This record gives sequence, C-alpha cells and structure tokens, in this order.
Amino acid sequence: MGQFRPSAPRTLRAAVTCGQLPIGESVGRYRLRNREVRDLLVEYLRIRSPELDYSSLRGLTIVLVKNFWKMIEEINPHQADLRLSEETVTAWKERLAVLPSGKPRLDIDGPLVAVRAFYLDLHTWAVA
Repeated sequence: MGQFRPSAPRTLRAAVTCGQLPIGESVGRYRLRNREVRDLLVEYLRIRSPELDYSSLRGLTIVLVKNFWKMIEEINPHQADLRLSEETVTAWKERLAVLPSGKPRLDIDGPLVAVRAFYLDLHTWAVA
C-alpha cells in the first residue's frame, strides 16, 4: 500500500490498531441528543481519567454513556437534564436488567453503583 499512499501503515496490525481514543471521541460514538449532558459526561470523565487506567476509563464511559444516558434518551427523548422522574428511573432499571441479546444482565450492581457515584461526585463538587 505504501506505493499508493506513503503514509500508510506498514502492516495490517498497525492499520487496524487505533490506540486510545480521546474522551470526546469515545463519548461521541454514542451520538447523544442532549449536548449539555454530553459535555458534562465528557468533562466528568476527563476529571476522573487521571485516577483510572484506559481500560477502566473505557468501561466507565460505556456504563455512563451507553448503559445510562443513551438508554435514558431512548426512554425519554426530551429529557433535558439529570433530574430524572421516578418513571424514567424505573424504566431504565428494567431495561438495564436485560442485555441486548435478551438474556438477564448478571452484573446489575456495577452500573447502578457507577451511576450513583457519578451523581454523588457531581453533588460533592457542587458543594465544594
């Protein structure tokens, strides 16, 4: 390929390895509707990133963006902020309990704790 494009990777492995994505790109993959919440999630993950390795940061991104806020937007497309109604929370927990394959999620506590920690961090930072 180097004959056609001098900057092309020398091996197939190099071509398919993308490395670590910036936080904004990781969050951007999920195409959230609410720009303010998207920006808040990016900033939250940016603040948390120094204390996490990349794999843990990627996992937290999946939980908070895909398994939490993206689901909230699917349940209630007009959700404007993080103040969720009881009905929305109940619907989210029901959806979270089942994997996309239809099988029950074995680790329901992990995402619940991550979302609770997210809200607790925001509350703590707001007070400080």
